Amino acid sequence: MSTKSLSVPNRYLPGAIIWTLLITISCLISVDSFGGEHGIGIDIPNSDKLVHFLFYFIFTLLWYRSFKAMDLWPLKKIKIIVFVFAASYGILIEICQGVFTSYRSADVLDAVANASGSAFGILTMWLLERNKNTNRSLR
Repeated sequence: MSTKSLSVPNRYLPGAIIWTLLITISCLISVDSFGGEHGIGIDIPNSDKLVHFLFYFIFTLLWYRSFKAMDLWPLKKIKIIVFVFAASYGILIEICQGVFTSYRSADVLDAVANASGSAFGILTMWLLERNKNTNRSLR
């Protein structure tokens, strides 16, 4: 562990925490809070899966950057930790929807969309880092 993790403020952590809270709130409140069953009036079949995918894609990017800024573990380990954290959190939210709300239900396909968004987030970070390292070695 480097002293960097203890002495430098983590500028990504507040965003990761806020995004996690936004996901939690938006997934556990009534759909009526968003303007009815169809939200803004556009009814696209399975569009909620895209929303879940995007929520967890962003969730993963923010938490990855936050853990990376802490400089506690190798990047490979951070990728694994963040993916497991995001996928587990997505499953937990789905369980909470089924158990603690009467207006939402747990959906396996939502959990799959959550994990897919997280996997795509990890893949995106890997590709960006690979590209950055390739460009650096060409100089």
